[in-house]
Amino acid sequence: MRIGGCDAIDMARQYGTPLYAYDEAGLRRTCREYLTAFRAAWPRAHVAYACKAFATTAMLRLASEEGLGIDAMSAGELALARRAGVPAADLTFHGVVKTGEELEQAVAGGVGYVVIDSAEEVADLIRVAARLGRRQPVLLRVNPAVAVTTDPRYRTGDRDSKFGLCIADGSARRAAAQALAAEQLRLDGVHFHLGSQLTSAQPYAEAMTAVARLLAEIPGWRPSRVVVGGGMGVRYGDNGPAVPTPQRWATSIAGAFRQRLASHCADDVILGIEPGRSVVAEHGSTLYTVGTVKPSQERPGVIILVTDGGLSDNPRPLMYSAVHDVVAAADPLEAGGYVADIYGRHCETDLLFAGVRLPRIGRGDILVVRTTGAYTYCMASNYNRFPRAAVVFARDGMSRLVVRRETTADLLATELE
Repeated sequence: MRIGGCDAIDMARQYGTPLYAYDEAGLRRTCREYLTAFRAAWPRAHVAYACKAFATTAMLRLASEEGLGIDAMSAGELALARRAGVPAADLTFHGVVKTGEELEQAVAGGVGYVVIDSAEEVADLIRVAARLGRRQPVLLRVNPAVAVTTDPRYRTGDRDSKFGLCIADGSARRAAAQALAAEQLRLDGVHFHLGSQLTSAQPYAEAMTAVARLLAEIPGWRPSRVVVGGGMGVRYGDNGPAVPTPQRWATSIAGAFRQRLASHCADDVILGIEPGRSVVAEHGSTLYTVGTVKPSQERPGVIILVTDGGLSDNPRPLMYSAVHDVVAAADPLEAGGYVADIYGRHCETDLLFAGVRLPRIGRGDILVVRTTGAYTYCMASNYNRFPRAAVVFARDGMSRLVVRRETTADLLATELE
């Protein structure tokens, strides 16, 4: 098994396991594909990487180098972007609840846009901008109440979502009027995000229709920017559903925008998207070392494997019933005759992957879990006080450590007694 041209077993030996390993060339290629495809479909398109999917200094620098903006939703993600050298104007600051301190950091730092997510936030932002003597560009996040076909845990744009200002009850219209009247704010446009793991552009089109109705209720305002969020799906596992390519997404979304919403906007309107998962997921893998092998007592022919990682480095199987392909690093093309249930080593019954076919496998062998580039490292924890894993970028047969493994000293550093 090779990742970015590097042998997975060699990387496991060099950096230890669990280990997050990324194909850097693949990351760069997908960033370029999104940017090229959307600018071909809508010349004034803007692509921002939703860094909640995978946020490290190296990843944010890579996305910026490839021409993408950065969509951040916390002071920590903003700090990472600054450390990575991302221009402040390329940053969009999100968050359903932003503290006064966070708003002050964002405005003082000159972020390109603050996305208003609630009626209360309009007044908060006016006060912060007035105190700093700045006029802050903003977008209004609206809730178009569009149902999407995905896991309910992934939905963010339905009627009772905690995110955004509801269009149907007039909340979005009233907040827009308040922002337009405030000399401390410059309301440039609207934003919506419908959810995650979407496989069709139809929900985006429906949301655009709802936004067009909203704009018709705000006379004299033609937004110069419309951001339709991210949510582009990823295929997990060989048997997962097919998902559109960046080119297909661009054609479908830009076509719907041209047909349903562009005429309500400024002539030079910018169409924005914020992909996250679909940029990084398939280019990341997680490497584990097998620690325990034992036969199942209830199911003849099934073996139980316990790895040196688990819930703390990949909570998605337990949180979202996530499915990933698992292969033996020494022989990734051989399915083999063994059926394994793979567990983590935590003080939980953390079954990660059930019924995995593997060749002969033993203690000390390396397993590679594919398509773990999104929402693994960024959701990692120190459960059971395990240190978080290292992150490696691999390209053209060379690997480099971009995040070192935590130590026990790191875990104790915040303890005061």
